[in-house]
Order: sequence, then C-alpha cells, then structure tokens
Amino acid sequence: MVSGVDITHTVIADFEFAEDSLGWPVVRCLCYQDMATGEIVKLWADEFPSSAPAVFSDPETVLVAYAAKAELSCFKALGWAFPERVIDLFFLFRRVINGDPSYSGASLLDALCYYGLEHGFSSEEKSHYQLLAAESNREYSETERQRILDYCASDVTATAQLYSAMSNECSHVNAYHWGAYAIAQTLIELEGLPVDRERYECIRNNKDQLQRDAAFSLISDSRYAGIYVLNNKTNLYEFSLVGFANFINRERISWPRLKSGALDTTEETLKHQAALYPILEPIRQSRKVISALRGLNKPLYSDDCLRTYISPFHTATGRNNPSSKEFLPAMPRAFRQVIKPPVDEASIYFDYGQQEILICAAISRDLALLNAYASGDPYVYFGRKAGVLLPHEDKSNAPGKRNACKVFMLAVTYRMTAETLAMAINAEVPSLNYTTFDADYLIYQHKLLYATYWEWSDNYIGTHLVEGYAYTASGWSTMVAPKRCSKRQDAPKKVNLRSIGNHPIQGTGSDILRNACIRLTQAGIRVCAPVHDAVIVRCGLSEIQEITRHTKQIMTDAAEEVLKCGIPMRVDDHPVLYPSHWEEDMNSPKTSGAALWRHIETCYFRPRGI
Repeated sequence: MVSGVDITHTVIADFEFAEDSLGWPVVRCLCYQDMATGEIVKLWADEFPSSAPAVFSDPETVLVAYAAKAELSCFKALGWAFPERVIDLFFLFRRVINGDPSYSGASLLDALCYYGLEHGFSSEEKSHYQLLAAESNREYSETERQRILDYCASDVTATAQLYSAMSNECSHVNAYHWGAYAIAQTLIELEGLPVDRERYECIRNNKDQLQRDAAFSLISDSRYAGIYVLNNKTNLYEFSLVGFANFINRERISWPRLKSGALDTTEETLKHQAALYPILEPIRQSRKVISALRGLNKPLYSDDCLRTYISPFHTATGRNNPSSKEFLPAMPRAFRQVIKPPVDEASIYFDYGQQEILICAAISRDLALLNAYASGDPYVYFGRKAGVLLPHEDKSNAPGKRNACKVFMLAVTYRMTAETLAMAINAEVPSLNYTTFDADYLIYQHKLLYATYWEWSDNYIGTHLVEGYAYTASGWSTMVAPKRCSKRQDAPKKVNLRSIGNHPIQGTGSDILRNACIRLTQAGIRVCAPVHDAVIVRCGLSEIQEITRHTKQIMTDAAEEVLKCGIPMRVDDHPVLYPSHWEEDMNSPKTSGAALWRHIETCYFRPRGI
C-alpha cells in the first residue's frame, strides 16, 4: 500500500544515455524489473518498441527510480507517455537524512550504504560505464553493449533493494506528489531558459578579465585596500583573509570565527553582517560576482538555451538550490539581463506577492494577520496599527517608514533580537536611525497585534523540539539536532530554535512552489525556471494575455490548496517581449552586480555592437 492505493505493478527502471546538442538524452539502453515477478528486462535502444513497454502504460504501475528525472527525460526524448505514478527514492532519501549532521552525500551509493546495502559495481566502475554510455556518436561493440546493459541492470537491482529497505518512506502520503514533481522538474529542465547568446558568450569569454575588474573596482577604494591581492601565477585577484582582518579591525566590526580560529567568510555570514554593517555590502557583492564569474562553465545549447539542474529538495526546507555558477536567476541580479526570449516569444516572470506573511497567517490561523495580508499591503497595515505610519501614509508618500515595516515584518518571523532588528532597519533606511528601544517596541506591538501567531510559533518550536523533527504541511521534515552555529564555530553545538520556527514558513513556501510547478506543467504551461517563490514561463507573443491569466490562476489555486485559508495569494507578472532583454533596476541596492554590469556594457558590449 502506497499513498492509500493498491499497487499491481511496481517497476524499477534505469536508463543509460548520452546528450544531444539540445541537452536532451540520446538513449542507449533500458533495464527494468517488475517487482511482482522479479524478472529483469534488458533492452538496447535498437530493440525499443515504438511506444513505452506495456508495463509502463498500465495505470496500476508505479515507476520507481533513484533521481527519476534521468529516467523521465528518456521517456520524454523517446516520445513515450510518462507513467501515471512515480516514486523518486532520491527525494525520499533526502527527507530521511535532512537535518542529520552525520550525513551529507545523497548519491545512490550513499543511500545504499545508509541502509547497509551494496552495489554490484564500485563508484569507479559506475563512473566508467556512465562515461562510456555518454560518449557521442560512438558505435558500440557487442561486448560493450553487454557490459553497459549489465551495469544498467546492476543499478536496477540495487534500486530494488533500496526500495524494499525504504518501504516506510515509500508509503508516505506525499510520495506520489513528490514523484509528480520529478515529472515537473523534467519538463522544466528540458524546456530551457532562453538567453542572448552574444551577451552570454561575451561574458564567458572575458570572465577572467571581468574578475580582475570586479576585484580592482573594490580595492581602488582606499577603505577596501588589501582585501584582494593579485596571484602572479594565475594573474587573478584572490580574497585575502589578512586584508579582510585588517579591514574589520579598522572598522571595529566584531566577526565570528570558525572552530579553527579563522574568520568565517561564508556567504551566509557575510550576508548577515552586511545587513547590519552596510560598509560590508560592496565586499559581499564583489565576492558574489567573482564567484559567479568563476563558474559560467556551462555552454549554451544549440537553441540558445541554458538547461541546468534545479537541485530539488537540496535545502533543509525542501527548496530547490541550483548552482549560482550555472543557473542565471541564482547569479547576481544584474546578470539576469542576459535573459532574452527567442523570436516571437515572451519570457514572463510570475512571483508570489508577500508570500511569507500569508503563510505565517494561514498556518497559525491568526485572523488579524490574515486581515493584514488581505488589506493589500501588510507592511502599511502593521505600520499604521503600530503607530509607525500615520493614517494617511503609505508606500507612495512614506516609502522609508513603509520599508522599515517591511524589513521588520520579514525579520521578526526569524525571531531577531531588538538590537539586530534596529541595525537591519537602519541599514535599509538609515534616515530613521532606529534605536534598540524602538525595535523592541515594534516587537512588542507585533506580539500584541498577532498574538495567535506568536502562541502558535512558540508551541510549534516546543513541540518539535521534544519530537526531534520539524514538519511542513506536506510532511517534508528536518531532524532537530544540535549543530554548530555557522557564525560561531568555536561555540558548542546547540539546537537552533530560530531554525525550527522558520522551517514551516520556508518549507510551506517550497510546498507551494512545487505544487504550482506540478499544476503548471500538467496544464501545458512552459515553465523554464523556478526561482524561490516565482517561476519564469515561456510563451508565444500572441498567447501572453491567456497564459498570464491562466498561470496566475493556477499559482493562486496551488497556494490555496496548501494553505486552505480562503484568502488568495497575490501573483505579480513581469513580461519580457522579444526583442527586449530582462531589465533590472540598476539603482536599487538589491540589484547585485550592478556596477560590474555597467562596466560590461561600456567596455565589452558597446565596442562589439552588442
């Protein structure tokens, strides 16, 4: 019994394949095992039927695979209909080890090892046969065919053992729903994000010089002297811990250290500190830009699209976590201006408006917070209730105070201290000059206005601290275990209570986006990228109005199915029509990489007529 449905056929499947010029699979072979009979079938590509083998088209069949996107991509490339039900053991294993500091790897071999199982091939042998099958335009001898088939069959046998070992996980009520997301993931990744080839290749071809430009731009300001030093061997600038230590000493900024005693310069820590000390933001931006430029290794496919792995379930809260060196929307915001729809197409960005506020209201059933969201601008609503904004003030005539309320309402759910909140507000709106007392008063007002939410949050943390796991509505869980604080590696391990309280909020956001992606792809909407709480959709120019209406309705319905609160989650749309490029507000402090982008336009694009 899986998800309350009797199963006639559980079929374990595995493909081996290469890749064509569009990034689609060129299938070499298929092996599958019917768990009812134990029979293993091995088929080379020239033995495939015109449609999927009958066992896969049986409505009672459940396709089981590890990282099912690979198998589903082969179904799509072959023109075979997807099985009606899918279980992806990779997603389920990610849930098993989520939050457990003892485990990090999640490959098939890692999962087998976790359950005390073995694979018939070593990791070196697996790599050898995967590479052999992936060679382009190769004619295989009968011996090579047989060895690749044997390797493929060994993956099926190992996955079948893992499926039996994970029977409790596979009976989870949402196993099929997460399997449906594997289908959505497949369609999204195969769709491809269209970009401007000339801009993209220009940046890639000059990325070493651009790294030097970005570093020099920072250190040319005397305040940041010494933070980057030139490596004479590579002719590239490298971040200097000594120079950075001198900088924070000059600025008298206290800084967390790793267990080793070294300064903690991870992106998470830099982002946290930069929110408190604005002078750090140029350093953070330069590191982010240089890191992205060190990537950009993925070439464009022949249709001028990027196809990148979206890394589903790769965060504790179940969100996608694609590489910031490959996935354009995860790179510095200014680089999104490389995105350009093809001829006669539009790329439309749909994002949920003020999502976290409605999630907090819905899962806690706080009617006052629900009313705040329903007002249209919960930040203004709170500001007026708390006395920060006068009755006639709003975003148009008091943007600074409204932004302070926005910073506060987003930060308070993370249970920031009053001192940290004051610093965060002042970093966003320096003119307000908030004191710790001012921030503490705002916290008091928030707890008074939204007492139901705070009571629910306290109970949630207490309950799940005792249970040892935190859950979202869909059942995506994380282990509550003592860990070292990323900002204080010298401190003893402890349970992060803020992380527990934040899990249902961010996790529910990820539930909503997954549900939206499933519904959108099932409706035939061409989603080409999920971005945190948003999606990018492709469509023809003549379809914009209908696709916009349909997409917004589907996304609203997807949120309501998860939240069940009766208040529609707002969805905003931002279309880009051929021949235009994506545009970013280059004057916004949130547009990372803006200075470098202006430099690229002036020194690289314009001289080349781009």
